[in-house]
Amino acid sequence: MSQEEHLQKTVRIVLRRLREERRRVHTRDAEDYFRIDPFILAATPAESQTAAYAQTTQDLGRRVSVTWGGRFDRYQFIDQSRFSPRAALSVKLTDKLSWKAATGIYYQQPFFLFLAAFPENRRLLPFRADHYVAGASYEVSPSATFTVEAYRKNYRDYPVSTRIA
Repeated sequence: MSQEEHLQKTVRIVLRRLREERRRVHTRDAEDYFRIDPFILAATPAESQTAAYAQTTQDLGRRVSVTWGGRFDRYQFIDQSRFSPRAALSVKLTDKLSWKAATGIYYQQPFFLFLAAFPENRRLLPFRADHYVAGASYEVSPSATFTVEAYRKNYRDYPVSTRIA
C-alpha cells in the first residue's frame, strides 16, 4: 500500500469514526459544546488554558550572563497542569561575537479537534518537548546581526495511534 493510499484509508477511518461518534453521543456535554461534522467541528467550549511565566537574567561577569525561568500551564479541558523550567547561557567572545546555549521543557495540550471529537482522548497527557539550542551571533553593524543556531527536540507523551480500525 502506498503512502497516499494509507493516508486516504486513515482519513476515511477518522471520518467514519466522527460520524459514528455524532450518532452515538447525546450527552449534555456533546450537545452544549460540540456539533460534530466530518469536516467541521463547531465548538463553543467553556474551557480555558491559563499560564504564567517568569524569568530573570544574571550577569556573571562582564562577558557571561545566565537567564533562567519557568512557565506554569493549566489545561482545564484535560484537567492537567505542568511546570516547564528553562535556562540559557550567553558568552560574549569578542565585542561582536557571542556564543549562546539554551535548554527548556515545553508542553502543549493535544490538538483540540482530537480531544473534542473523541471523548476518550481527554485522558491524554500534554505532550512534552525537551529543547536544546546552541548558536553564535555576529554583530555585522549596529543595526544588523547574523545568527546561526542548531537545535534538537526530544518528544515525550506524543499521542500516536497504536491501531487502525
